[in-house]
Amino acid sequence: MALPQEYIDNIDLDGTVLEGSNPDYEEYIYLPEDLIELRGKKFHAKRNHVTRFVNLYENRYVFRSYEPRDRQGLLDLYAKWSEGKEDDGTLIDEFRLLSLGLQMAERGEAYADVMEIDGKIVGFSLGETLASGVAVVHIEKGEIEYDGIYPAINQMFSKKHFANVKFVNRQEDMGLAGLRRSKRSYNPVKMVKKYVVRIGAYGGAYGTL
Repeated sequence: MALPQEYIDNIDLDGTVLEGSNPDYEEYIYLPEDLIELRGKKFHAKRNHVTRFVNLYENRYVFRSYEPRDRQGLLDLYAKWSEGKEDDGTLIDEFRLLSLGLQMAERGEAYADVMEIDGKIVGFSLGETLASGVAVVHIEKGEIEYDGIYPAINQMFSKKHFANVKFVNRQEDMGLAGLRRSKRSYNPVKMVKKYVVRIGAYGGAYGTL
């Protein structure tokens, strides 16, 4: 499993093998105002993408809160997004996380929002705010044929939920080059280093906490 430094400093590692930090599991931490305002030269391209999306789909898009009736639509969108992608277990884990997250959203323990264009669900984001005041974005998906959909969802979701949080954790990139470029392009203020720990002398499951 992959654990952050504070866990490594405070747990008994007896019976485990510490294999060092793994950049694929490092978590990206952002200032909420950066994601909301997209201010300055470093966010020029992001602002342009959002503006293009709004102009292209004006009067056609709706960004709204998730409702239980949306569940199947979000699961179908995830299934469509995952088609053709190699699966080392990550897709299955994320699908389970989505199902659990939607249950939490329906209980008011997390929040999710849906992007519709012409009445069709084409994107969504799911997150929560921890007791520490740090928000976590667990899953964000969109149909990329809609120009600018990811920057638009990112900003709209941030503006709706992150005005009063300390930081926003958009989690790891799992070593995926495209995802890494995207997360870096939002100029994180901090990376949370995580260490790979193998439980037992003969192996064990890997995951993230």
